[in-house]
Formats: sequence, structure tokens, C-alpha cells
Amino acid sequence: MLNESPLAVGQIVFQPISGGQPAVGRLSEDGSFTLGTYGDDDGAAVGRHRVRVTSYSTQAGESDAEASGDSLGELLVPERYANFSTSGIEVSVLATGNAPFVIKLEDLPQDDEDDGLAGDDSGDGPNGSLPAGPAPEDANEPSAQE
Repeated sequence: MLNESPLAVGQIVFQPISGGQPAVGRLSEDGSFTLGTYGDDDGAAVGRHRVRVTSYSTQAGESDAEASGDSLGELLVPERYANFSTSGIEVSVLATGNAPFVIKLEDLPQDDEDDGLAGDDSGDGPNGSLPAGPAPEDANEPSAQE
């Protein structure tokens, strides 16, 4: 989700914090995704993961006058979410009982981006909603809903 609307194109990557093969998913028109690590739809490794989300104008079928060669066009999400170290998103993948992951991205005005208020702190939502920005340490603890 970007600003409470489904992000219809792009890619999401779960990178295990302890190392190992990342899991990758393509975003569907409704914003949903299914992860694959070694094959399509085989899921992600159990444990904590850092998350990054990318969405480019060329993925949306938009022509971008500056997109040429290897360019993917304009990044449609705030740049901080395209990098594991700056996204502020961490999730826990459980062996069983994972609720659907709902990743909420916020496109904050430039002045507000550095205040640590990205996302919302509703980490206990019915679908395992996760904050998409810096959050208190206890908000990133594993739960059965993640």
C-alpha cells in the first residue's frame, strides 16, 4: 500500500537478516504479492527479514521520456523504500500461521521524511499490518500475526 492505496506494479524483496537467499514477489494490480525464494511461490525463509519495495514508471506501462537503455524510469515510491538499509521495514516469517503481510508505505512531504513518522504503528492489525518506517523496538518483535 502507498498512501492507503494498493501499489499496482513493482517488486517486493524480503532479505533474511541472518543471510541467505532473498525472497522476491511481483506486485499484482490489487497490491498483493506472493514470494518465491528458489522457485515461484515457494515463500520466504523462516526468520527476520529486511524488506525493500520498488515500483518504476516503466513497469506501469507509462512512457518516460528520460527512460532509455537500462533505465527503469521514474521511481514511483519514496526512494528510502527501495533500499534495505533505509526502508525501515522488518518482518518476521513464521514456520506456520503467517497472516497476509500488509506493507504500508507513506509518501511524506520532504520536510517530514526525516522525523521518523513514516507508516503507522498499527502492527497489530487484523492482517498483520506493518509500519513502513522507523518504529519503536518492541513494534518489530515477531508475532503470530506476522
